[in-house]
Formats: sequence, structure tokens, C-alpha cells
Amino acid sequence: MALQLGGLRDALILTVAALFGLVLSGGMGLLFWWAQRRELGFERVATAADAAVNFAAVSAAAAARGWRTRLVEPDRRLDFQVPGSAFSAGERVSIAFRGRDVLVASICDPGDGFSLVGRRRCVEHREFVRGVVCPPR
Repeated sequence: MALQLGGLRDALILTVAALFGLVLSGGMGLLFWWAQRRELGFERVATAADAAVNFAAVSAAAAARGWRTRLVEPDRRLDFQVPGSAFSAGERVSIAFRGRDVLVASICDPGDGFSLVGRRRCVEHREFVRGVVCPPR
């Protein structure tokens, strides 16, 4: 069965609806891409301790939390896979140690895509690392 258009008006309505769908889906894709890309950036945390002390503190705290280690470069870098929950498949946390600075990034697991719950947990992971290297006084 072929679709028959009643005239120019029907063709115009169909074209506008298709363009609206294209713009809406493209905009949503761009929004999700921008959000995930923003999460990929490292957040700098200035500390009073050197890289070795910060590395040891973060390693111990992450192990106590049950984070699975993905990469270890002593006194330079740690990458973790954080266990998921009922609403999230898990997140990745990457931490670099540069002198007295700690650089931390956390994203939703790239194999599972974007998740609002995962995004909230990524913020919590960054705050956790900040609390480990700069404990409240």
C-alpha cells in the first residue's frame, strides 16, 4: 500500500514533521555528547601532600570501598571500575598525581552509555577522592 499525499499542503506538513524529528533527535544526541565530554575533563585538587602520600591514601580508600583496579602506575596514576547498582552498570574513575595536585575524572562506563544516575554517582566519586586527599578539618 503506497502513501498518497493529498497535495502540496500534506507534503509540507510531512516535511516539517520529519525536520522537527531530525532536529530534536540531533539536539538530544548533542546534549548527551556534551554532558559525557564534559565529564571526561579532569578536575584539579590542590593538596598539601606529595604524590606518593596522595597515591597511598587514594589506593587504600578505593580498596576499602570495593573499587576494582584497572590500571596502576605507582605515584602517577590509578584507574578504577566502580561496581554498579540496580540503576547503573558502574562508572570509571581515573586519578592522576602531579606533584601536590591530584587530577580526578569519572565517567559512566563507556560500554553502557549515558545514565543520569551514573552521572550523579560520578560527581560523588570525584567528591570522595577530594575528601580523601583534602580531608575536612
